[in-house]
Amino acid sequence: MNLAALFPNEDYRFAMRFERGRPEDFFAPTESGPRLFAERARWLNEAPAHYVAMLPGGEPLLEETLELLRAWPATRAVASPGGASVLASLGTPESSISLETSEFPPGSLSPSEGERAGVRGRLTIPRAAEVQAGASRSPSLLGQTPLARCIELGRKLEPDFLLLKPDAAGVFRLLAGCVCFPSSWSLEEKMGLPLDEIHGVVPGLNTQLARPISGFLAKMAPGISWLRANWGLSRSAELNNHPSRKLPRLDASVRADEVWLRVEWQSLVALPGNAGVLFGIRIEVFSLAQVKQDAAAAEGLRRALQTMPGEMAAYKGIAPARDRIATFLE
Repeated sequence: MNLAALFPNEDYRFAMRFERGRPEDFFAPTESGPRLFAERARWLNEAPAHYVAMLPGGEPLLEETLELLRAWPATRAVASPGGASVLASLGTPESSISLETSEFPPGSLSPSEGERAGVRGRLTIPRAAEVQAGASRSPSLLGQTPLARCIELGRKLEPDFLLLKPDAAGVFRLLAGCVCFPSSWSLEEKMGLPLDEIHGVVPGLNTQLARPISGFLAKMAPGISWLRANWGLSRSAELNNHPSRKLPRLDASVRADEVWLRVEWQSLVALPGNAGVLFGIRIEVFSLAQVKQDAAAAEGLRRALQTMPGEMAAYKGIAPARDRIATFLE
């Protein structure tokens, strides 16, 4: 795991850079599957309304997602005995795109043979004992309501997932999803909202990138997983940081052993049959001690904390603690 790749050798700036990968690699089963499935079942049993939702118009997106899962060989089994890389090392410039401009060169979002680039970091998928993608053909999914089918898929797919589609005005809206491991946000509050309103809480994002993001989503070619990584800090090692759980927050009294680097590995996949988007999220959590084992990662995180604008630090929930955490990384 190259944590240093999460932190470019520069002062902090918000960027949205995507790399090309294979959708089946991102959604493939991992050796962590049994643990993830048990925890997903716990939250879906205890409070399904917090973690899964389906609006009118979401069912066709769910059905197309199930069809993709049936078609992807890697979601039926992981063949490599040594493990397959979901998010490989940085791709070449030809296999990446940065949303810092609203212009996209012709064909830049079309697939090319053999592209298997990843985001800034690595997430390895060893062989799994059980075949996760059998969920897409499970008899228990047949004859159920769309919401029940979404819940059932949420129990049997390792990553969280969101389903989006443009409305009549071409504005992408969130119509369905299952998010058991949210990073301090609430799925039920985001349902039906346009993408720019969902992103409105992120300082400066809409001003800089609203148009490029919409253009990017509309032009994605099928068969590609557009991958990126996003990081944050938490006072809890829990995967599920739903606001309703009221987990402890970072403040100036935090100890080094209470600080956790939380990494979101994200995948965007076109659903061409419905002009929609499948958005997958995998979460990994690392202790500060693990981060410090990589000197470049520790220095990159320290620099990011020290140079991050105040409003971004407040949004990430680290403002009261960032100076203290920076000293832990020296």
